[in-house]
Amino acid sequence: MKTEKQFHLRFYLMPEMIFALGLLMILTVCFFATTNTIQRMDKSFTDESCGLMVVDNTLERLEHKKQYNVEDVKRIFLDEYEKSGIKDRTKMLAGFTPKPDGAMLAIIKNNGKPLIEVQIKCQQ
Repeated sequence: MKTEKQFHLRFYLMPEMIFALGLLMILTVCFFATTNTIQRMDKSFTDESCGLMVVDNTLERLEHKKQYNVEDVKRIFLDEYEKSGIKDRTKMLAGFTPKPDGAMLAIIKNNGKPLIEVQIKCQQ
């Protein structure tokens, strides 16, 4: 027959086990939620970096030309946009607007706001 001390010891172990399992579940949920958030942030930052590189590469290619017009700017910008693969991975769009004294390049985010806008002076 069990003594009262043995029964008392078993009684206190069960609540401790339940508490430990509950704490483990809470920590597991927090870990996976944090991991998911970090993955979404990483994807967002990667996409934004890629969008910025499209404009940067366009400006570098234009820098090597002595003269360029609006059509050259548009061709190079859209070429860099296509080569980057950003169109396939994200919903970011390339925006090109001719201006009287040049052109406006933009990478438009999913929410319709520009990630980056650059105005370039060039010949018509």
